[in-house]
Amino acid sequence: MDASIKFDSWTINETPVDPDWYVVGPNTIIDIQYKEHVSGEEDAVVTVDQTAWLQVHDMGIWGEMEGPPITLHCVNAPGAVKMSPSAKKLYQQATVEGIPVQPCTNIVLEYCQPVDLDVEAGWELAVCNNYTKTINWIGIPSPPDILFDITDPYDCVTINLTAKACIEVGEGFEDIDPSNDCTDWCLPLIVTYLIPEP
Repeated sequence: MDASIKFDSWTINETPVDPDWYVVGPNTIIDIQYKEHVSGEEDAVVTVDQTAWLQVHDMGIWGEMEGPPITLHCVNAPGAVKMSPSAKKLYQQATVEGIPVQPCTNIVLEYCQPVDLDVEAGWELAVCNNYTKTINWIGIPSPPDILFDITDPYDCVTINLTAKACIEVGEGFEDIDPSNDCTDWCLPLIVTYLIPEP
């Protein structure tokens, strides 16, 4: 077996975007996509364990001055991590700095103090299929099917995001090429949320 993962694209509300600075409004989902593949004996099914990381950096108001702390709320919705074509998900756990967190847990982001969010997921994947994994990391504020949401954004809140991910074959399988099991940190996405005028 050889499991591989490769960064594909940042997306905003399912639309691929280049790493850059974007201004967004209500009901925005910041997501990321990875290409995954397991090579080996055709028609076999293999279990894989995946970990993905998102580093969140509160940049304050327009990235220029300190604002109030941002509160992230853990949702860990089942639909926040999905695979295309569809695959059987075995588990999904959101963590903060590697520590598991339950839904409704609040995480405070202080100005200029990056925090690592994580999600661990297990799947049954068909060998020789090409998969696209989508992770709906952050919702602003509170759309469905997300891992974390910003429930109380202030005007002009700006966050800097970068991400990486790893995949490994499950127990009983051997990965012949570990060099393609993890991605590097990808180029950052900067997002400013603007509260619309009444």
